[in-house]
Amino acid sequence: MQSHHDVRAARRGQRYVAGQTAADDAGRRLGRHLDINATDNQGEVIQAAREQCREHLRAGRDFAFNATNITRQIRQRWIELFADYGAYIEIVYLEPPVGTILAQNRQRVKSVPEKVMLRLLERLEPPTVTECHSLILE
Repeated sequence: MQSHHDVRAARRGQRYVAGQTAADDAGRRLGRHLDINATDNQGEVIQAAREQCREHLRAGRDFAFNATNITRQIRQRWIELFADYGAYIEIVYLEPPVGTILAQNRQRVKSVPEKVMLRLLERLEPPTVTECHSLILE
């Protein structure tokens, strides 16, 4: 799904400055980005992304985490990780029109079946300000 948000994490009292981590990037580093479908179990990729986030957090580096986390419950796992390190959490939420999301999906090398995409859109829970220090809606 292309509807997603960035969680920008920075040390307490500071704003996001630079760096980015994304689950897709973690998959690339594992050499798995070409052979994992969006509907596959992505546990290994998620673990790699979590570890990359921990490395940034331990080093005190500011970074952005780019992910498609359609429900509050899924986002909460990431947000709790960032909060455990005292990060300032800013969510940037992007939601293009459904037609755009479906068109972008069709252009992917390994697209998600449209039926699955529509089911995911039905489950979509946009983030709220209660999940972060700052929420930007675009």
